[in-house]
Amino acid sequence: MGKCNHCSGKISLGYPIVEIISAVALVFTLKFMIYPESILFYWMFVHLLVLSIIDQKWMKIPISIIISMALGLIFYHLIWTADLMLPLSGFIVGSGFIVFVVGLNWLIFHKQTMGYGDLIIVAILGAWLGTIQIFLTIFLASILALLAFLVYSIIKGFSRSKSLPFVPFLSIAAIVIYLINPM
Repeated sequence: MGKCNHCSGKISLGYPIVEIISAVALVFTLKFMIYPESILFYWMFVHLLVLSIIDQKWMKIPISIIISMALGLIFYHLIWTADLMLPLSGFIVGSGFIVFVVGLNWLIFHKQTMGYGDLIIVAILGAWLGTIQIFLTIFLASILALLAFLVYSIIKGFSRSKSLPFVPFLSIAAIVIYLINPM
């Protein structure tokens, strides 16, 4: 029990946790959201969950998952809304804002403060959430990351060189902002 059938290696506790989270999200989506919105929400949720785990573990963002998210958004809007202006404006505003912030950080601190994968994820989230919600998502994600950094600094000691994966915070913030729909 708890071992791989093929190699007999121990199975990480993370695998069943991810499966449970995915199952609970699916039940929530089917119970409380209407079709076809529920399809897009679950599509984005699962992708954000996978990206969060990968970013947390390896601080990398696989392009294949980003492409899958983008294609899902495009197909959703082409099939069910026939309006690409909302996702396009959110994409432009989200990516433009985050590029501005990264550029400003480069001018002030002379170092790259975000990875390119984070920039692309913000653009994709902007296309999903819209122009106002992407600003709220970035703000909430930044607050969550700052709180996590403070807790880490209290427990492990302060380090300016400590890097935090940002996608988990973006994912949590995007899901919260989407569900409360402030606009």
